[in-house]
Amino acid sequence: MSTHVIGYMVILAGLLLLSAYGGEVMESKPSPEVRSIAQMQKLSLEQRLQLLDGLCKDRAAVQRALLDQLATSKVEQDKFAVVYLLGMYRMEGAVPQLATLILLKDNQQEIRDRESLWDVYPVVEALIRIGNPAVPKMVENIENSGDANVRELSARVISYVDGPQVGGYLLQLAMQKQADAEKKARLQSAVDYMAKEAMRRGP
Repeated sequence: MSTHVIGYMVILAGLLLLSAYGGEVMESKPSPEVRSIAQMQKLSLEQRLQLLDGLCKDRAAVQRALLDQLATSKVEQDKFAVVYLLGMYRMEGAVPQLATLILLKDNQQEIRDRESLWDVYPVVEALIRIGNPAVPKMVENIENSGDANVRELSARVISYVDGPQVGGYLLQLAMQKQADAEKKARLQSAVDYMAKEAMRRGP
């Protein structure tokens, strides 16, 4: 595992401590990769390409490590911290797994009297940060889930990523392609939700 991956996991450990104790994470020294980025203008073309290739590989390794942690951890606070990192680093490869966990809820957040790094529904926040790559899976959630909460939270993601007007249009397009009456009705409910959101937010 590269020093860059280890650095990410150190950050994760720090976030877990922060969420558990409300303390402050100490600033760490920049990693060799970060120092190389700062000096990029002094690197040769070959050195720059090597740096970028290494960072891309490290990012993929970090994503795999975080998704493994998300799948195996039995501690909710661990999951919340992992979800937070996946969203902050906009790891679009995490979207399929996050889409199945959209109901993951931090019940303690509702009673906390201090700021937290995430909201009551950390997966929703993470998907919103990831942005457009999350939208197709949210449409699938709306079409396929029998749980009204899953559908509403998925519609919320679309609403914040694309805006309620564009989101409503995308859902109408999905309705036109959908032959199943039940799925069509679910999409229509999401379109209605978008219309209400558009009115609530105003022009």
